Amino acid sequence: MKVIKWTADFKPEVETSIVPVWILIHQLPWHLFRWDVMSKIVESVGIAIAPDQATYSKTRGNIAKLKVEIDLLKPKQDQIWLGFNRLEGSEDGKWLNIEYEGVPSYCKFCFLQGHMEDQCRVKKEREDKRGKGTRQK
Repeated sequence: MKVIKWTADFKPEVETSIVPVWILIHQLPWHLFRWDVMSKIVESVGIAIAPDQATYSKTRGNIAKLKVEIDLLKPKQDQIWLGFNRLEGSEDGKWLNIEYEGVPSYCKFCFLQGHMEDQCRVKKEREDKRGKGTRQK
């Protein structure tokens, strides 16, 4: 059994593409190690769930580790903008590198976690059946 977040378009035969993963934010300034700030910073990545113990107690230095709910169907960001709104020519801020830990793969064909579409057995079986069906005619 798996407990997942409810959505209006829930289908029991389709595994959700929304998963919690750990992200590390590199070079985050010390004074921003506050939950209200960190959860806002990661909004472009996903919904912040919780910091790890070292981030919460500020014992790791300048790397924050947060559990974030992401959508596997969307491209992953490798950086987060820290600063004011980016206006043309404005550089009031900097890009912070982020790293993902334990992101599962997701098949867009059978809608299951654990493999990519190019490794999908269901897709391969269907293609094999189609190939056999056209050869027999």
